[in-house]
Amino acid sequence: MRIFKDADIVDCLKGIFSEITEKHQIDFKFDIMRIYSEAHKANDDGITRHLLWMAKRNGTWCVPEANVYIKQAPESKIWCGYQHVPDGVIAFAVEITGVRDNVAVGNVYEIVYAEHVRLIPRHLFDARSVNIEMYNGERMNVPIDEFNYFKLQLEHDTIKSITYVLADMRKYHEFLLEIRSLRAGSAGDKQRR
Repeated sequence: MRIFKDADIVDCLKGIFSEITEKHQIDFKFDIMRIYSEAHKANDDGITRHLLWMAKRNGTWCVPEANVYIKQAPESKIWCGYQHVPDGVIAFAVEITGVRDNVAVGNVYEIVYAEHVRLIPRHLFDARSVNIEMYNGERMNVPIDEFNYFKLQLEHDTIKSITYVLADMRKYHEFLLEIRSLRAGSAGDKQRR
């Protein structure tokens, strides 16, 4: 498994992308924009950002890791959408720590996609509602059974953030901390060998 510590994230992923992806290469440009956006936020507030990234022959996906474990989140459906054809999918967990010398930096951990998506159904959390913040400062809370991401995007093209509200936020955050510390601990074990 490949591990890149305190690395130029885009450069690491670009090497994988160049080897794997033949079609829909524009996807990677959107990934780069997301990575830099998250890196600047990490610089501003000092909080590490976590994404999951995959490359396949027909494009790439880059999604917030936390949303992959929320049953109703579109990112969960996107990430798990290739579970029946996992061959050729190369996946990485990306920890973004910030921007240094105009480069998005952090840690990049290869994960086995087929194993990862098999585990996700056992660790899905149910959302009760969604908090939405607009760039103009307007905020709203939408019950999950009324939430339609795509309709919302059409009606409000100035969405700043979407945050899922879960029944047990404490358990959800503990779970995310656990999987991230296991990943970092496993990477440390591999580096010591």
